[in-house]
Amino acid sequence: MKNSNSPETCNKLANFFQALSDPIRLDIVACLLEVKERRIKTDCYAISKSTLSHHIKILKDVGLIKVKKEGVTHIYYLDREEINQQYPGILDLLTLKLVTQENQPYV
Repeated sequence: MKNSNSPETCNKLANFFQALSDPIRLDIVACLLEVKERRIKTDCYAISKSTLSHHIKILKDVGLIKVKKEGVTHIYYLDREEINQQYPGILDLLTLKLVTQENQPYV
């Protein structure tokens, strides 16, 4: 049976799930599912600032998180409308698996 999806669609979906494949990135998304928006600081994770920046960049590149600047502070949030349009039902699934089953961080 031949796959009817374009290579671009398959690559986009693969990149999306690859972005979610890291426990720290998954935890960032889980936190944003709970609080709508927040600062993400290195003291939340045992990683360097550059490593955290790398994780944030990956999530931003696939469209999972957005940033708004308030002075020198970066506030991150999920663009729920865009995510639901691109990947229908994924936020419901993530909420079910990451937020409602456990009320503690993934990492």
